Amino acid sequence: MLLKELVKALREKKGWKQVDLAERLTVSQNYVSKIELGTALPRSRSFREKLAKALDAPEHLLHEAYALSKLDAEEWRAFQQSLNRGIVRQQRDSLLSAQERALLLQFGRLNKRERTEVLAFLNFKCTSA
Repeated sequence: MLLKELVKALREKKGWKQVDLAERLTVSQNYVSKIELGTALPRSRSFREKLAKALDAPEHLLHEAYALSKLDAEEWRAFQQSLNRGIVRQQRDSLLSAQERALLLQFGRLNKRERTEVLAFLNFKCTSA
């Protein structure tokens, strides 16, 4: 589930309006609206943790939704498949599809913090599976 969908679903489950969530986060209702529309993506890990606390949701759900929001569904699946192959880097390039190579290229364009967050999320998913 993408972050925009998750935030809206959790907010509605609590019976809150956007303004109610905005007050708890000390942000504008407009910013909450932009998150739910997918036109704003909160990059700050601490803000996503604050969001999870306000919505009574596990933090990992918000971090997962953030990571998914950065990649489209096909890219995400390709990335997971590539990581799950358990092969060395030299072998990887010869085995990757064009789509997987494009995904790894996109991953490489993320800044260091974003890459760390994606990898932390993947590590969490691997250890909790």
